[in-house]
Amino acid sequence: MAERPPLTPLRWEDLSSLRHRVFDWPRDEGPSVLVVEYSGHYGHGSSGRGDATYVVASATAAWEAWHRDALILDFTNLSYACGDEMEWVLGLGWVAHQKCQRPLALVVGDDCRAALQSLEEGEEPSVLADDFAAALRLIQSASQRFERCLEAWRREHLGG
Repeated sequence: MAERPPLTPLRWEDLSSLRHRVFDWPRDEGPSVLVVEYSGHYGHGSSGRGDATYVVASATAAWEAWHRDALILDFTNLSYACGDEMEWVLGLGWVAHQKCQRPLALVVGDDCRAALQSLEEGEEPSVLADDFAAALRLIQSASQRFERCLEAWRREHLGG
């Protein structure tokens, strides 16, 4: 048997000091919703690149693992002032081959609202919400848009 080469372990803690927890939001009707809560301090400017990578990687993994219709990122306990890489988060749920956006909302707090709003300027529709009730309204509208987009893609590519 060949000897294993020297490997360097990689840990999430080395990428980012942010932490996250994953929750299911049980509801009787409407789309199924996964909530990923983030806490900590996002690095300023380019020093936040690892933090953005951590958020995108952990949210994507959670969404894929639990197969929910929609994703809400809870940033109420996240401190974020600047850093362009956070814009990557706004692309979560984009299905490139169908050109459709899965339902996504971000619940924002006082320590990240202004910075996230500046990243979202000109984007329609907004994915930012001040509370979970507003996030759910965004998710419901986004779910309808996603279904219409999928139907149009199916008609065009599958003839159905």
